[in-house]
Amino acid sequence: MKKMWKDLGRKDLVEASSFFPWKSKPPVKDRKYVKPLLSASGYQGETLTLYFLNHPNAKEEAEWIRSEAKSEGIHMRLIPFTMDQLYASDLDREADLATLGEVASTDLHLSFLTAFYNNALLFRRFLAPEHLARIGEWLEEMKRETDRERRELWMDKVENYMRENHLILFLHHPMKSWTFHPLFQDICFESFGLVDFRRLWIE
Repeated sequence: MKKMWKDLGRKDLVEASSFFPWKSKPPVKDRKYVKPLLSASGYQGETLTLYFLNHPNAKEEAEWIRSEAKSEGIHMRLIPFTMDQLYASDLDREADLATLGEVASTDLHLSFLTAFYNNALLFRRFLAPEHLARIGEWLEEMKRETDRERRELWMDKVENYMRENHLILFLHHPMKSWTFHPLFQDICFESFGLVDFRRLWIE
């Protein structure tokens, strides 16, 4: 991620290793392992299909990923998609990889559960039945917990499982900022980063 940020001229990188920024620690990566791992994977030069959201930043990142992959002998074709196409079955059938962001609501525990139980969400559709079954067992335990900290432990277990089995590759946490006219007072944000207009007033 640091190399991508430098190459693309980006600022304020928050590298991700979790769904949640405060749990993320920059993962240790070493490029010297790419070729031996690639050889052990059985990859024979097939073209992998990477779907990306049709947005300038996402396109720039997808093109960077393709370029880096090509330098290691991995071939990729890029296909943009819109939010309207997100639920199309083409993605399930044709995509080998897909890049997409996930935004939580203010209730992080409920948002976490919803993401894994929502059959329409892309990353859930990419998970194999055996992985979904294993994760589902932990989510059921999480739902029964009345203690917040113990629910967090089940969430950590799910995330660790996904990392260890390479079911998801965390990239970065986008840092967004909004500029408001100083006449607007008491600006608060609600679920999914939207402004709560019920509390806002104009001086």
